[in-house]
Amino acid sequence: MKMFFTLLACFLSLLFVFGCGETDDPFIAPGSPGESIGARSAREPLLPPESYPDWWVRLTDGDVSELLKMEVPKVWSVDIPQEQLDTYLHAQWLQKFGDIQEVRLVIESRINLRRAGRAQLPNEMTIALLRATYVLWPTKDNKRQLEDALRNLQPDDERNEKLDGDDK
Repeated sequence: MKMFFTLLACFLSLLFVFGCGETDDPFIAPGSPGESIGARSAREPLLPPESYPDWWVRLTDGDVSELLKMEVPKVWSVDIPQEQLDTYLHAQWLQKFGDIQEVRLVIESRINLRRAGRAQLPNEMTIALLRATYVLWPTKDNKRQLEDALRNLQPDDERNEKLDGDDK
């Protein structure tokens, strides 16, 4: 009987030390650090369609299904052209995170900004892109960038109103 109580005490102390782990999702838990900047409804669009620049090319469902079906090599060779490496990276993101708005926006921005060179994004798009990046990769740096953008960038409508008001 003494051995039974000893084993029971050891088992209970192990449960106390290791516990059940974290059961709450930090993005959904109330009061979590990312709640105020990364939280939004899954059905709520990241950006309204009119926020996209005229030169922006959107991913089609066919493009996404191709990338989802693509077999990405485990080891990438140095000899692979940059376009193919980008395609592998985009396929890897879609396969890892699924076909969600955040992944589509990050992939579209990489493709479009590479094509356009040094094009400037509208402020709403910059904030949406930083928010998508933080949702996919919740690091301290991504959080800081998003917080800085939310603090410093104002929507383009407000910025234009202030500029128009200065002329008077």
